[in-house]
Amino acid sequence: MSWVSNFWEPSCRLLTKLRIVICFKQLMEELKQPIPESEIVNTVEEAVDFAAKIGYPVIVRPAFTLGGTGAECVQMRKNCERLLRMV
Repeated sequence: MSWVSNFWEPSCRLLTKLRIVICFKQLMEELKQPIPESEIVNTVEEAVDFAAKIGYPVIVRPAFTLGGTGAECVQMRKNCERLLRMV
């Protein structure tokens, strides 16, 4: 079963991309450049609460995607809840 654990381990390339994203966000904050608010959430309730805080429309995307697919723009709470409950 070692192939299963190896398959799911984050690759160096993935970790490098994640580091670049985090560094880019930090740089933009240091330069006082506007960046969209974002939040990592773990439940539907956390997601709709954050969306209500920043206002609709919002872009919802899964934590891990293949090729950047999976992001959706939602216009209202009921659409946000429906999308997140499908995952």
